[in-house]
Amino acid sequence: MKLSGLTTKSIGRDVLWLEEVDSTNQYAKDHADELRHHTLVMTGNQTGGRGRMGRSWSFDAGKSLAMSLLFKNPPLEHLTRLPLLFALGVRQGLSTLCGVEFDIKWSNDILWQGQKVCGILCESRATSESTFAVGGVGVNIAQTRKELDSHALLYASSLFLATNKLFSVEEVAAAICNELEKAFDTAEERGFDAIVSQYRKHCVTLGKRVKITLDGREREGVALDIAPDGSLLCNIDGKIRPISAGEASVRGMMGYAD
Repeated sequence: MKLSGLTTKSIGRDVLWLEEVDSTNQYAKDHADELRHHTLVMTGNQTGGRGRMGRSWSFDAGKSLAMSLLFKNPPLEHLTRLPLLFALGVRQGLSTLCGVEFDIKWSNDILWQGQKVCGILCESRATSESTFAVGGVGVNIAQTRKELDSHALLYASSLFLATNKLFSVEEVAAAICNELEKAFDTAEERGFDAIVSQYRKHCVTLGKRVKITLDGREREGVALDIAPDGSLLCNIDGKIRPISAGEASVRGMMGYAD
C-alpha cells in the first residue's frame, strides 16, 4: 500500500495495512523485530485499542483511522519526547489537511473547539539487545454527532464535524506523516526547545485550572508551562510539580478541556 500525497523521505514509506486488528500499537510491538524502522501499521477497523492510563480505544469500522509508527533503536533521550513530537506533528497534519485549526490538550489529545478528534499513545520497550518505540494515533474521521452521542462520547468530535467533508484514511495518514517528519527534522536541526516552543502556542491546557488524577487521588492545580523534557509544570498547593505524560490524567475544571 502506498499513501497518495506523501512527501516524506522515510516516515510512511513502508506501510502495512490490516483489514482488522485489535490494536495497531500492539501489532507493531509484537512484530517489531521483523518490521523495518519507520514502518507504518494502519487499519480502518481497530477492535481493542488502548488510550493513555489503560483506557479502551475502539471505533466503528470505516469511520476512523488507527495508525502506529515504529521507531527502532531510537536515542533513549527521545523516548520521553515522543508524545510532544507526535502531538505537534499530528495537529499540524490535520490542520493542513482540513483547513481549520486544531488544538492540543496536554499531553497528546487533538481538539477541535474543545472536543477530542484524535488521541495519541506512545509506548516503548527496551531489552538488553534493542530498544524500540511505537507512536499510535487514532483519528475520528467520519462520525456524526448522533453516532458519537450514541456511544456517550460527549467530548468527542470528528474531522467530518469540523469540516463537513469526508476524508479517506489514506489521505489522513499521509497528511499526518508529512508533518510528523517535519517535526522530527525540526527537533534534529534546531533542538527540542523549538518543538516545545511551538507546542506551547497550540496547547489549550496552559494557564488553566486543572484536575489532576495522580496516584489514585484527584487534586486541583494550575497548568503553568511545558518543561524541556515535555512534562507539564503545575502549581499544586503552592508547589511547582512536573507531571509526566505516563503518570497522570489532566482534565479541565468544567469538563474535558475547560
